[in-house]
Amino acid sequence: MNLVDEGITARQIMTEAAIKNAIKVDMAVAGSTNLILHIPAIANEAGLGHIQWWKYFDEASNEIPLLSHLAPSGMYSVKDFDLAGGMTALQKNMESVLDTSVMTVTGKPLSENIKDAKVYLPDVIHTLEDPVMTEPGIGVLYGNLAPEGAMIKIAAVPANLMTFKGKAKVFNSLDESLEALRSGKIVPGDACVVRFLGMKARFGTTAFTFQEELKGHPELFNSCAIITDGRFSGGTSGLSVGYVSPEAALGGPLGVIENGDEITIDIPNRNITLCISDEEMNKRLSEFHWEFPANNYHRFLRLFVKNVGSMAQGCVWDC
Repeated sequence: MNLVDEGITARQIMTEAAIKNAIKVDMAVAGSTNLILHIPAIANEAGLGHIQWWKYFDEASNEIPLLSHLAPSGMYSVKDFDLAGGMTALQKNMESVLDTSVMTVTGKPLSENIKDAKVYLPDVIHTLEDPVMTEPGIGVLYGNLAPEGAMIKIAAVPANLMTFKGKAKVFNSLDESLEALRSGKIVPGDACVVRFLGMKARFGTTAFTFQEELKGHPELFNSCAIITDGRFSGGTSGLSVGYVSPEAALGGPLGVIENGDEITIDIPNRNITLCISDEEMNKRLSEFHWEFPANNYHRFLRLFVKNVGSMAQGCVWDC
């Protein structure tokens, strides 16, 4: 179907209600945490940048339970999900919490798309009344370490790490963190801070490599936290807190953590805290300075770094 011929515009499809539907579906399957970057950016282009979308992610995370537990944190594959009925079946089970009047890219409202959908494998796609778990797939943490928010895939966190307290081991690059892990410098219970990986500092580098190597050390994976302003893959697992905003390079609190500082994470209460006084925090922030190594990069990347804004706002250019 040609949407132009049907007189349907992108603005009619990309509405506030449609974006909220997408967030709810993502919560129901513990989908990619990268959506928290894409949604605010897309919303901004649709004229909806004034909405605090990470706040809505937080609200949705407390409303929508996990309905399909897919790999790598769950036992079912995407193929299993497809055989169970796929996306329309999931949306059919979520019908009561979605706005089904929204227009879709099929040229029909969502209600038309899902009216005949069926769930063929109820163990793969659960109902709202009988979810896989009542905790959401993805959550937003706030606190003095992440004033604008930070993301965590709750469905992939071991039960013993839903609350955490540990001493910081601080790394200013991914390579530095990997060297420490490989040389035995990380010990059980460490809060591994891997910073300057955000959009401004390193164009959104993923910390997934560090996370994956940590999984090869069960005594560390089941006791340590990873805290980063970088991204994670959809395969995020463990106590991995990403997209900490504002990122370190924007002058966020992540940039002033020192080795040995105590950090607490309370997932049930959606909190992440650097355990220092307000006075000490303000002192450190006032003395903090970071400068992009411009000579190491092409001029377009220098231009990007000069203009890019917070991840919580979709990394739009602050021109």
